[in-house]
Amino acid sequence: MYARHLRLVLVALILAALSCAGPGSTPTPDRSDLATSVAATLTSATPLEPHGTTPDIPKAPILPTITPTSPPPSVLRIVYTNGGNIWLIEGVNPPTQLTSSGGADQVLISSDGMKVAFIRHVPIDGQAEIRSVNIDGSGETTLLSPAQFDSLYPLCDFLHHDLSSIAFVPGTHNLMLNTRAISEGPGLIKHDDLLLLDADTGIFTTLFSPGSGGDFLLSPDGSQAAIITPDGISLINRDGTNLRPNLVTYAPVITYSEFQYYAQPVWAPDSGALGVAIPSPDPFVPTTTGTIWRIPAYGGSPMNMGTISGGFYFSQPPGSCLLSYNLNRVAFLRDTATTNIHDLYLANANGSGETLYATGDIQWVGWSPDNTHFIYSLSSPMSLHLGVDGGAPTPIGSCSQLEWIDNTQFLCLSGSYGAWTLMRGEISGGLIPIVSPAGNFVSFDLDA
Repeated sequence: MYARHLRLVLVALILAALSCAGPGSTPTPDRSDLATSVAATLTSATPLEPHGTTPDIPKAPILPTITPTSPPPSVLRIVYTNGGNIWLIEGVNPPTQLTSSGGADQVLISSDGMKVAFIRHVPIDGQAEIRSVNIDGSGETTLLSPAQFDSLYPLCDFLHHDLSSIAFVPGTHNLMLNTRAISEGPGLIKHDDLLLLDADTGIFTTLFSPGSGGDFLLSPDGSQAAIITPDGISLINRDGTNLRPNLVTYAPVITYSEFQYYAQPVWAPDSGALGVAIPSPDPFVPTTTGTIWRIPAYGGSPMNMGTISGGFYFSQPPGSCLLSYNLNRVAFLRDTATTNIHDLYLANANGSGETLYATGDIQWVGWSPDNTHFIYSLSSPMSLHLGVDGGAPTPIGSCSQLEWIDNTQFLCLSGSYGAWTLMRGEISGGLIPIVSPAGNFVSFDLDA
């Protein structure tokens, strides 16, 4: 009897240990195997319960239903956080308040301009809560609560599970997201999973379990997504099917910190290909390089466009890309003999025709959708300059978080901690103030 009881205890302990193998301690599945079995592992859930509950989540092996939405409206809609709530500016109309629940610090709007998703943190250093609201302020709904984040996977030695990245799938009201773990110590621990969350119904679908997903970048038409890991880039259809694993692989980049580097690709506007500049593995060696890849979305082999001498790791801040949207031009920095002074170069994607454009304490920001103009900072992260391929730069002014409306217009934030103004600018020059939201930090999005 004692021996039988001991065997049961040992089996239970082994099963518990296996369920709690954290990210990085469990072997990552081979993506070529995943390609043949991903459809069988897709899981869906019933609409999630309000904040504070941890429901049982029935799952079934069915593909997610992704309902297309209507085309974007002709009028520009801008949503933004203001004192912890969500506000809307529609065309030339005055701002209107959409929510009053407080705690909002990130906001997104669907491409048809009809659905708004936002992230709440209550308290401010607490876990994320995902909510949605209609564009007229009706139907505010909790989509994923902190308790439901924690119920996604066994917590084991982690304190919580939390949101890592989130974006609307273009042409739908579905949100694609991935998660991370929160531990007592420092470090960014990504689960490398991938989920879909319907902002209308609250139904969520697990596309890839921890260790088999990664960071993601949705194509402009919303039909596909790139999955990025610390050593490769894959493609999937937006419902998780048609996995094309490891189309490009690369040596993990040493960050000399407690996080991993994920490559930062960019999609071509027609969604037919994406490009990426991969830094060489060690950013602190005397000679660094970047390798430029073009990845076709609908068949064909990825093309190694060339390897260029330059600093491609520190040149790419989070959310930016060194390649132009048409994938034909690349920007990069090279060190000079003076500390913190860099040369900004422009070149063709294959490395030919390089031109020295500017020198100084430069940080790259990104290309305009017209593939000719670009933004960089000089001397201060908020001292933005508008460059033009083949022409002289123009100072924009003091602003950050620049987002393009179209080829010639953009939005940005001007000001400082707790005193921000949302500005509208044009490449022809000038910044026009739109609104001054309350809050130490401000998030905004637009449906262009």
